[in-house]
Amino acid sequence: MPAARISSTLAMAVAVLLTNSFTWMAAANAAGLDRTRLPGISGEDQRRPLMKPVAPWTAVGRVNRRTGGFCSGTLITPARVLTAAHCLWNKRTNRWLGADALHFLAGYSRGEYLAHAKVSAVRHAPEITMDRQGRPGDPATDWAVLTLASPLAAIPDLRPIALAQAVDLTAMQTGAALLQAGYSRDRAHMLTVVEHCQLVGRRRSKAGALLLHDCDATFGDSGSPVLQRIGGGLRVVGIHVAVVQRSGRELGLAVRIPDALLE
Repeated sequence: MPAARISSTLAMAVAVLLTNSFTWMAAANAAGLDRTRLPGISGEDQRRPLMKPVAPWTAVGRVNRRTGGFCSGTLITPARVLTAAHCLWNKRTNRWLGADALHFLAGYSRGEYLAHAKVSAVRHAPEITMDRQGRPGDPATDWAVLTLASPLAAIPDLRPIALAQAVDLTAMQTGAALLQAGYSRDRAHMLTVVEHCQLVGRRRSKAGALLLHDCDATFGDSGSPVLQRIGGGLRVVGIHVAVVQRSGRELGLAVRIPDALLE
């Protein structure tokens, strides 16, 4: 598919619609959108809540911040969690949260969880820049990998979900079947899964590749995995980071797994 340039207006909107309610309200006013519902959720609401997650969904968990708030994340190896970078930005100090301010709850559900780990290190895209509103200058840099202080290994019913390989990412076509799972703001204590959604399109920015999808996802779902069934199992193909408008339709935006993580 030919690469398409992201306009400066889209680049600004892309990284903020899932960051906080106030930003969404301002964007909604500007675009004439309905502020009475959560952005990114269709009238049918595709999300299916899981009362008690089981594998493979237990690999999806909450990334909790000591300063308050959370995002979704995915255990991709026993010691690494993939999430969205903007979730780790402290807008009060205009600095990144330290690793000691973060922890991961795998298989979290209504106050209980399958496993817990503190974070010992954080890896961002080397070229990422953030504005004072906590928006990445380029949406394709909106990814982060958390290294856990204690690997979550040999835990029954907990298996990491691996990243897709480069050949699989290259082969993805518009219309490809996708899945998504995360902790939405209106269901913050229960994992919801979208099992039937699609890749709507692909875009490129200066820093990398982006995926447009129609999976229902909103506040709190930032950092959640966009998945594809490959070789009989689930693989992570993207990281949901925002909601964008396209021809009057709300679509999810995901960072395609960056090349830096495929090496």
